[in-house]
Amino acid sequence: MIEPTAENVVNIRQIRGAFILALLILAMVVLTTIVSPARGLAPLDVVVYADALASGWANWSWDTSLNFSNTSPVHNGTASLSVTYNAAWAGVYLHADAMDVSMADSLYFWLHGGSSGGQEISVSLNYNGNHYEITATAGTWQEVIIPLSALGSPDAVSDLVFQDNTGGAQPTFYLDDI
Repeated sequence: MIEPTAENVVNIRQIRGAFILALLILAMVVLTTIVSPARGLAPLDVVVYADALASGWANWSWDTSLNFSNTSPVHNGTASLSVTYNAAWAGVYLHADAMDVSMADSLYFWLHGGSSGGQEISVSLNYNGNHYEITATAGTWQEVIIPLSALGSPDAVSDLVFQDNTGGAQPTFYLDDI
């Protein structure tokens, strides 16, 4: 039988402490990257709309009828954003003071094409000349994930625009969890 020495006990305690510290760090990393099941958002996300326009964001839209408290359909929570383009090149324009997104890699939101679908929408950030085109699907929610690299890789965002891409009025569609 080998008797533990004072030096061995200290080494075992140091190893055990380092192991516990490593587990705590791993747990923190996992918790900051896991998606919250209640909202579908990670803790570091910049929220623009979730049941209401987020604090700090303002509606600067044009030629568009909006309902920020639409109750059906709703992807998550109690409300979605109802959007109807009333004229050519109409847009949902959401503005805020510049928000740091340097740690983000994507813009994501949920889109519902209403009963007709087929709405053609151009999404852009900060009016930097980059845009991403999407088409809404009728009768269902679809998750849209746009890499920020497709939108000019901004380090900060102050403007988010969903604009008509057809040159005419379009039927109502819905946005949620932006």
